Amino acid sequence: PLPQFPQWQDAAGTAVMRTAASRQQLTVTLRAPARPGFYEVWLLATNGVSMISLGDLGADHTGTFTMPPGVDLRDYSRIDISLQSFNGSTQHSKASVVRGSLPATALGDGPVAEG
Repeated sequence: PLPQFPQWQDAAGTAVMRTAASRQQLTVTLRAPARPGFYEVWLLATNGVSMISLGDLGADHTGTFTMPPGVDLRDYSRIDISLQSFNGSTQHSKASVVRGSLPATALGDGPVAEG
């Protein structure tokens, strides 16, 4: 949880990176209360601004996402989970629930290869 969002102090999550069929897949599990809206998983750039949506978590607050081809995980090495409203916007809601960094072993030596 981030200090600027004290309402999420009891939230936590895990992210596991695996290689399957020459692609990296990220499995995310969030432990947070059910709230109106949905939880979305983002790759966050080291600049703290640029983000790439990986997709929405399911009703059980879990999801598995294939890393987009060509994304350099050394530049997008953090994961952010946001609570999104059902308002049709594709932008981050600015309500981050949890955030964490990928371990160095997941970052590899360059862009994720297309397979």
